Amino acid sequence: MTVAFAAVSTTAWADQPPQPKSTAATKTNPVTGEPEAVEEPAAPEKPTPEKRPEKYDPETSTGKETKFTLTPYGLGQAQVTHDSTQSFQHGQGNNAIARSGAPTLSQAGQAYAGQHGRLSMTARNTILGFRVKAPTWHSVTASARFEGDFEGAPPANPPNSNESGFLSGGPFRMRQAYVLLESPVVDLLFGQTQQLFGWGPNFYPNTVNNLGIPGMAFGREAQVRLSHVFRTSAVSLEVAGGAFRPPQRDAEVPDLQAGIRLALKGWKGIQNGNKVVPMQIAVVGTRRWFRVQGLNSVTTTALEPREDHLFTANGAGVSIDALVPIIPGNDPENPGNTLTLVAEFTKGYGISDLYQSLNFGLLPQPIGSAVTANSTDVDPGIVVFDQPVDATGALQVGHLRPVNVQSFLINLQYTLPGLDMVSVSAIYSYLTSDNVDKLANPVEVMAGSFSKTYLKQQYMEGSLHVFVTPATRISFGYGTTLQTFLDGGQETNQRFVLKANYAF
Repeated sequence: MTVAFAAVSTTAWADQPPQPKSTAATKTNPVTGEPEAVEEPAAPEKPTPEKRPEKYDPETSTGKETKFTLTPYGLGQAQVTHDSTQSFQHGQGNNAIARSGAPTLSQAGQAYAGQHGRLSMTARNTILGFRVKAPTWHSVTASARFEGDFEGAPPANPPNSNESGFLSGGPFRMRQAYVLLESPVVDLLFGQTQQLFGWGPNFYPNTVNNLGIPGMAFGREAQVRLSHVFRTSAVSLEVAGGAFRPPQRDAEVPDLQAGIRLALKGWKGIQNGNKVVPMQIAVVGTRRWFRVQGLNSVTTTALEPREDHLFTANGAGVSIDALVPIIPGNDPENPGNTLTLVAEFTKGYGISDLYQSLNFGLLPQPIGSAVTANSTDVDPGIVVFDQPVDATGALQVGHLRPVNVQSFLINLQYTLPGLDMVSVSAIYSYLTSDNVDKLANPVEVMAGSFSKTYLKQQYMEGSLHVFVTPATRISFGYGTTLQTFLDGGQETNQRFVLKANYAF
């Protein structure tokens, strides 16, 4: 069984009036783990406030008095997780499940991992962060944000590294770090935060599992983003776009993402049991490029300088997200008997990295030919070489192909009547690829091969969430993952999670 202590993420409390039950400077969403600091009203100025020059003008030799606002925040989280297989760490993502029947020497240990469970206990997802906001200057407000947790990657995951060090002392890592310039005309964000694809955190599901859950578009990337919100009394329309960290740096072209988000202010509901949100829908598109090295035939007559062949491929995708209050509500103090639907549909090719750890179990592919030993400089599962064969069955030089991905996710969130602090959530997601079977090694498609590459994945979860205090939430849930592999076999992982989250 999987147990986890879940903390509350401040993003879910964004734009929510302060609750009289709590005086915390930060409100947290128990699901997302993406805190956003909420500034408290400024304290009255003292009769003789201290003055200090914050900005210096070299031309006039004068200083200008300014006041900066520093808001620290955090999310304490403890988590206990039990899986029926030894396929995952405390985070699941879209990793492949270990094959429970694999008998071959080449897959030694697979059967054991697929037949035995695992219990993990950790507080690695504890978050610390702060925001700094400068006074408005010529209608421009500058702010900066830094946020980190202890989910940094060690040299290797257990059992290839120390288990105690991994679960009890995870390396500190950067989650978000950016500068934001806001103006009446356009906002500029420069740094790392949630990717636009999937439009997180506005459409995060109410889950007990770690984000991103199976079948959910999710990620944080370095970016340069421009955005603007057009507002009326009835609706708001946000337009955003920018250049994001490329999926392959050696392609020399950034990932381009752009989208729109429409919100209806008069149609509101409760998200994650603690936040009033309007009905909204968002559409985002992405376009990306790949370029990898090819191979020339061995020759002694090649002229210098020698230039190897290269292979190129493109990627593109679209995500459509919606949040629809079915039983509406607009009072965060009394959220009982409210029902909200969160849904996502995603389709594209060469976009596997826009999900959490999605590679369908594909291994790094060789350069230019199925029989060479060199690997491409692209993360596994995004683009791979196909495996063409001639009439005799011999493998030929392949072509670089993007992996096709399609998924959808549905989440229903219900806050109980008369028990405003209790909510239940149900999630179903489905993810598949219609060409991964053509790109994997032909041997893996054969029945009985116990392929490590899966073709489709289904995920179902049910969870219960209780706000013990406005800043503390305890959650318990069960999730099951079913994967169908290229050889026709299926594997299932059962996960129980208990979480306790405390926002500060």
